[in-house]
Amino acid sequence: MSVNTQDLEIVHRALRRESRLLTKLVAAVTPGDTARARVIADHFRLYRLGLRNHHAGEDELLWPPLLSRVDLEADIVLRMQAQHERVAATLTRLDAAVPVWEATAGADERDTVVAALCEHRAVLLEHLDDEEATLLPLAAEHLTEREWASLGDHLVTSTPRPALLTLLGAVLEDANPAERAAVLRGLATRVRVTWHLIGRPRYARHLHHLRQPEPRVRQPEPRVRQPEPRVRQPEPRRRTTMSLKKLNTVLAAAVVLFTLYLGLSFILPLGTTFPGLPDWPSDGSGFPIVKGSRELAMGLAMGVLLVTGQRRPLGWVLLMVSVAPFGDMVNVLAHHGSAVAAYAVHGLTAVLIAVTGALMLRETRKA
Repeated sequence: MSVNTQDLEIVHRALRRESRLLTKLVAAVTPGDTARARVIADHFRLYRLGLRNHHAGEDELLWPPLLSRVDLEADIVLRMQAQHERVAATLTRLDAAVPVWEATAGADERDTVVAALCEHRAVLLEHLDDEEATLLPLAAEHLTEREWASLGDHLVTSTPRPALLTLLGAVLEDANPAERAAVLRGLATRVRVTWHLIGRPRYARHLHHLRQPEPRVRQPEPRVRQPEPRVRQPEPRRRTTMSLKKLNTVLAAAVVLFTLYLGLSFILPLGTTFPGLPDWPSDGSGFPIVKGSRELAMGLAMGVLLVTGQRRPLGWVLLMVSVAPFGDMVNVLAHHGSAVAAYAVHGLTAVLIAVTGALMLRETRKA
């Protein structure tokens, strides 16, 4: 059974797009705009890091086993090695040109970087096209699943986590749902969770900061304008109804405050008991402190996410926190406690927290 090499084609798609956009982004920088030049230069360094780590993984993990298993096709592998060296040479020239342009944002320095990027892209595209046409079929036939997977593992372990999340976003940007699922399935669980909670909104902010919309050209107004009938427009609906974001903020704040109050009520000697549980441990058992500490920890975690504006991670955390009151409901029912308290107090609390989390995720689903 041959190895599925589709994931490398998805990576190549991102490299083609970013090498093209880098040229356009640099060319569009106004001379003297060092702040914008710094943003584009930082993105170039991120692109360079991903490309170099990707090629280093191939040099170290793909070429040696292939050369040991092929005879007539060895020239293909050797050609890939030579192309890597040519790509590295173009990056070296960019390493020298980009800092000079970044410091001054001069027009001449900008044009030098654009020319170097054009040269780099031409060499890179030649390599990517050749690799997909000749090398990937060879790899699919002669490499094992484990050897192929080691390429992705190398990129994960050799790339700092913040940069890795942004590079993962670049790879997934143009992927269709099936391709996106395949790429994420090949990553460790901790990386997938980190991507959904932190990486995805971070990449959205990165794109917004990097790819600024082009300024609109104001069209000249006609000299003679026909009077238009004044039609009374209905008031926008949003003025009379609370927006989803405001609703989510109110609900999330209520959950945070209630959770903090609940935690303090168990820790402080307020006589709080566990609703519906027939046998409540005495204060001397230390159980109320354990219960209160748990509630305080959850409340503080949600409060920090709410205050710092991390709304999508907060949505996921709210969904996870809803498991706690659900577990309390099951605990009451398992110990033959009050069914009314189990469903009306703990069950309803779990539903409200889960609904708040789902609404928060719905609000931020395009981030």
